[in-house]
Amino acid sequence: MGEKTRVATACLTYGTYDFLVLDEPTNHLDAQARDAIESALKSFPGSILVATHDRYFLDIVCDTIWRLDKGELTMHEGNYTCFQESIKKTTDTPLDAARKHEREARALAIRANMAYLISKISSVKNESEKAELNRQHDELAVELRTLQSQR
Repeated sequence: MGEKTRVATACLTYGTYDFLVLDEPTNHLDAQARDAIESALKSFPGSILVATHDRYFLDIVCDTIWRLDKGELTMHEGNYTCFQESIKKTTDTPLDAARKHEREARALAIRANMAYLISKISSVKNESEKAELNRQHDELAVELRTLQSQR
């Protein structure tokens, strides 16, 4: 194990830190140094923010994964393997995404038609025509509620 790694491991083990930020902590380490870092981090009482491509390391060290995706922060209990399994369960397939997109496009079209009908209703003088426009509006409202409940 190199001198810098020994110093870093000692700091982790004996330091009084609450939060660590690590960038690729296992790069260029031999097996002994890697084991020392993993051991020190497993016993670390604080929080760790780590950027790494080393999934094995994440499985060994992490017990909670925080994911920031499209501005949404979610917490996943367990190691990286557990995190991957939970993501697979919640991630839309391409077909699911396409269906969702179709529903959103249909909902937008319905809202546009409803707005058109409302503007038309206010300008119509004939009561039977007004009643027909109201009926069409109500049908669209029911369809929109159905689409929204499918999300």
